[in-house]
Amino acid sequence: MKHIFFLLLLLCGGSTFAQPESKVANARKALVAANAVWQSETPRYASLRFENPLALPAADRAAAADLFLDTYGPAFNLTDTLQPRLLRETKGVDGRFYRRYQVVRNEVPVLGAEFTVELSAGGAIRGFSGTLPSSTFLAPAAAPIGHSTPVNFSDFARATLLAEHPQAMQWTVHEENAAWTRQNPWKNQPRDAFRLTRAFRVSEPAGSHEEMVYLDAGSGRLVFRHTLTCSLNRSLFHRNTASYNIVWQEGDPFPGSLNDEDQEMLLATAETYNLFARTFSRNSYDDENGKMQGVTNALLFNCPNASAGGDVVRHCTGVVADDVVAHEWSHNYTNSMNGLLYAYESGAINEAIADIFGECVDLLNGRDNDAGTHLARTGCNDGSSRWLIGEDITAVDTALRDLWLPECKNDPSDKESDNYSCEGATEDYGGVHTNSGLVNRAFTLLTDGGILNGDTIRAIGMTRALHLFQHANANYVTRVTDFFAFGDMLIRSAEDLIDVPLPELTLLDLPAMTSPDVFTRDEVREVIKAVRATQLQEERPCIELPTLLQNPPEPCAIAIGGYFSAVFHEGWERGLAAWDTTERPTNAATWDPKPWRTTVSLPDGRPGAGAFAPNPRAGNCRDDFDNGRADLTSPVISLPVEETEFVLTFDHYYAIQKDYDGGFLFMSRNGGGFLLIQNQHFLYNGYDGQLQSIINNDNPLAGRRAFNGADLNSTSGTWGQSIVDLTAAGAEPGDDIRLRWTMSHDGCDGWLGWFLDDVHVGFCGLTALPVDLLHFTARGGKDRVDLSWATTEEQNNAGFYVERRAEGETGFRELGFVAQGQEYTFADQEVLPGKTYVYRLRQTDTDGSYTCSRLVSARTQDAEKGLSAWPNPVRNVLYVRAGTTAETASLYDVKGRVVRKIALNNGFAEVDVITLKQGVYFLRVGDLVDKIIR
Repeated sequence: MKHIFFLLLLLCGGSTFAQPESKVANARKALVAANAVWQSETPRYASLRFENPLALPAADRAAAADLFLDTYGPAFNLTDTLQPRLLRETKGVDGRFYRRYQVVRNEVPVLGAEFTVELSAGGAIRGFSGTLPSSTFLAPAAAPIGHSTPVNFSDFARATLLAEHPQAMQWTVHEENAAWTRQNPWKNQPRDAFRLTRAFRVSEPAGSHEEMVYLDAGSGRLVFRHTLTCSLNRSLFHRNTASYNIVWQEGDPFPGSLNDEDQEMLLATAETYNLFARTFSRNSYDDENGKMQGVTNALLFNCPNASAGGDVVRHCTGVVADDVVAHEWSHNYTNSMNGLLYAYESGAINEAIADIFGECVDLLNGRDNDAGTHLARTGCNDGSSRWLIGEDITAVDTALRDLWLPECKNDPSDKESDNYSCEGATEDYGGVHTNSGLVNRAFTLLTDGGILNGDTIRAIGMTRALHLFQHANANYVTRVTDFFAFGDMLIRSAEDLIDVPLPELTLLDLPAMTSPDVFTRDEVREVIKAVRATQLQEERPCIELPTLLQNPPEPCAIAIGGYFSAVFHEGWERGLAAWDTTERPTNAATWDPKPWRTTVSLPDGRPGAGAFAPNPRAGNCRDDFDNGRADLTSPVISLPVEETEFVLTFDHYYAIQKDYDGGFLFMSRNGGGFLLIQNQHFLYNGYDGQLQSIINNDNPLAGRRAFNGADLNSTSGTWGQSIVDLTAAGAEPGDDIRLRWTMSHDGCDGWLGWFLDDVHVGFCGLTALPVDLLHFTARGGKDRVDLSWATTEEQNNAGFYVERRAEGETGFRELGFVAQGQEYTFADQEVLPGKTYVYRLRQTDTDGSYTCSRLVSARTQDAEKGLSAWPNPVRNVLYVRAGTTAETASLYDVKGRVVRKIALNNGFAEVDVITLKQGVYFLRVGDLVDKIIR
């Protein structure tokens, strides 16, 4: 279904924060008047066509594209801040021209922000597609980056690879061009702003592995990383028994004395070259006749395997076959064409394109006498090797992947498959080899025809199908293309190729004949069905969230007394003061000091001061051991005798070496020993998983649950609030307690550390203030929230501080003070539309003491209803509160499978979860998600 361009207005609406509204509106009106038709939409991907090609008064194609962007650019978030830079122009087999642009800010590229303008040979604008960030997702501009490379930045870049590559500190580092980057280039999240970063290419000396690491230009903190090396990922942990030697070069006799694997490497390399050169008019992998170098008997660290990078493919002994060699070369072609990142959905597309071209070379050359390669597939064990990758390699005894029926190799054909991978970045770069099954299945359905998810796809043949995928890859795919965008690009490519003469597929170094197969509207319909059947454009089942949940409930949400009153608060604005810091090393002789300290350099730009326990890369676990504990202990906190329900809240941020180092919380009562606060005592944001046991871990607190790791798919954290039921942990009325935060280390390595801020200890009472509140309300408008409250009686009241917590924030921020009276109002005008804000009153006595009111919340107009769930972690009963319009909620496990459907009554439900296994779950209401720990 086509949508008139007004839908694009919704996508680009955020740009009104960055440029005059009239300029945006005028550009959009002009596009509507020019008959622009919206083809696809996501919050980050825009795609449109013109019903009739748009002719502009320009001298040539370049001038026409420039005039188009000058005139309509504001509608695509192109402003004085975000400008296009031409990368290249290519000519498709359809005779049209595709101009690829990179978006830059202050002349520095924005990673993944690329788009294509499609033009006819005469210069008329035919379409636009690409990924464009709103300028509201950009952090403030930093100072220009110099050309020097401080040693610590190089070390930081190496250190990010240590968890997977222990020898990375010996690898070489080269600084590349700076970039605006964020932690997840595939998603638009306000909390994940594009930051100015320095980019470093970190390479294993022998060239077997290479990664690009982006570090924050100011702090050196890791923002994003991705591999530059593509591998088959079938390690059997056998040794590589051959060494690297140059044995042949162009002009030498062939085959001469070359062994079978050397011959296969050269033949498959030539066939791949000819396929791209003769059929698709691409002159070598870089389109500049670049030398194609092959290595057999390669000394890779994970043999048997194969890898690709730059102008080289490397294959261990026993991993040389025509489809595998062509697969690896296809990675190099893709990298040169568009730089498609090798991670998550982008990496799965990258891997699938390599599989597709590799298997097509295998099927076209007929050199291996594969059994039944022309027989239609019917099942996993149907006797045919058609669509199998790596069936001829000798290092493993089975094919690596099945493009026809991915489930035969435990890969998915669609997003509903139980095999769909939701693993993080440390697991196969986000499931690139597994989730490639969706794209592989789409190709084989189009080539041979088939039935999937109720769609019957008629075969369009290999010639059409391979032209389709190559056209999309060469002309539309960008560095961060995801499944949704790729599905759209396949459909666009099918429309581009209607009635276009297609060269035959050939592996010979001869001109390709014209194929009788052409695209018509019938073939476009089959492409649409294949995209739908494989669910490329359906919602991704994997839910990605920060380690710490972002919507804490009121501290007294499930207590008998519903009002939280603080008896102790610490924000470390005046240093450590009465707090004690101690270190308890296991090996004092080799221990590097790492005590808790105060800092004003808090992550993510959090204002003010906080406490910090470093988790540095120290020790080597051989003769230099750094295992031990660093403690931060509070002063004595006296609990009221007349109260019974005591609660602790604290904000924190951590990036701690996963599985080996960890953060813990202890409590002491009345001068006694410190006892560990158990996970069940947390009402919200409890510990992560258990540390490795003492068998594999010399951490003095090994084997216990702890705060450890970082955000999913990252080595960075996110601020969040934890809530602890101190009464359940043993605190009693009248107790004098002390709290201790402990950072516990193993003998070597580390990540960043643990930050603390805004510690509150209080009680849940039936009344909150030494004044009687008649009412306290908040009402959201379009651009403001109006607060009003009134009192019936006041004693020693100096007035009220108004405090606010916005979406994604864990702490309250002071907005203003309203002096003593009995009728009170306050207007909060520093708000955004469609957002939820939580408010409280900090009533202050004339002697300076204070007590906080209950919380009220309001949403500005056009906001989505909120979602909260407590206690979290949960043992028996989970309470869910969502917007009043929500009727159902769903609980998913980590594989994306629904384990519980929940009926909401006026937005509320009590859910019995006692039968669920312990672990991580995800609660979804509409587009809102919370992580639940059972």
